[in-house]
Amino acid sequence: MGKRSLKFKHLVLVGKTMKTVTCGQLRKKPKKYFDEVEKGKTIEVYRYGKPIAILSPVQEKPHLERWKKANPLFVQGVSLNNVVLNERKSYIRYWH
Repeated sequence: MGKRSLKFKHLVLVGKTMKTVTCGQLRKKPKKYFDEVEKGKTIEVYRYGKPIAILSPVQEKPHLERWKKANPLFVQGVSLNNVVLNERKSYIRYWH
């Protein structure tokens, strides 16, 4: 089969322009495309004229350190942690 050309160079995705590349282009210059993704761009990868993948930047994960430092919750002198644990125990006893 001969080389296929893409009709669209960019697609619009949620108000942003998304670049398109072929598998061959990605294979020849991976650093170029990964650098673009690292800068925040989204790239759609095509094989034989059909989209097969979308390369997009990783979303920042929330910092878990603040959860480790969280204080237990109390309502009128009752620890909510204990309430949740007790409910789990009663649920397990009921269903097992």
